[in-house]
Amino acid sequence: MTGKPHACVDLEGVPAPGIWPFLADRLGIAALRPTTREVGDDRALMEQRIAALRRLGITLARVLAIVSDLHPFPGAVDVLKHLASVARVVIVTDSFDPMNRALLDRLPSDAVLCHSFTHDEAGLVRGMAFWNALEGKHLCFDRFATDGSRTLAVGDALNDLSMIRRASVGVLFRPPAVTLEKAGDVAVAHDDADILSRFRPRPAAG
Repeated sequence: MTGKPHACVDLEGVPAPGIWPFLADRLGIAALRPTTREVGDDRALMEQRIAALRRLGITLARVLAIVSDLHPFPGAVDVLKHLASVARVVIVTDSFDPMNRALLDRLPSDAVLCHSFTHDEAGLVRGMAFWNALEGKHLCFDRFATDGSRTLAVGDALNDLSMIRRASVGVLFRPPAVTLEKAGDVAVAHDDADILSRFRPRPAAG
């Protein structure tokens, strides 16, 4: 007997906008704009972001106040609720706690895998703790027992490809050209209905 399917969904770019581009626009800091949609080296990207925040004296508290205005894409909550009716929904993201909390609080899920920030006495971001040692999002499947059940993975960026390729049903959602160039073997969804159509529950054997 197989267990309930798992649906592993990226956060930024799938049910919600990118947090860092939003912050970059609000603060007017171009160095914060690049994301994993364009850059494959997660650690270098984050070190660049943290250095920019520290250089300008922007505290974590200020960052949280700004990103609290960020909301999911229209229809995203309904999509996750639909997935939750047929699967255990896990948000798998390279975003950081507590920077992602405002978005996560607005999205239904059964579990979240994400990184976290550390900060110094001045309230500036000092370092990072990674849930997967930056060895790939596919490690999400090692965190729970799938019991042979089907798995869905949805993402939009380079850092999602290992997770997508390991899933029973892997889908890129509206990916940029730079990701498509390295993912010719991966299915592409262009809207929410396309995602849901690829992960319909199988009828019970009888």
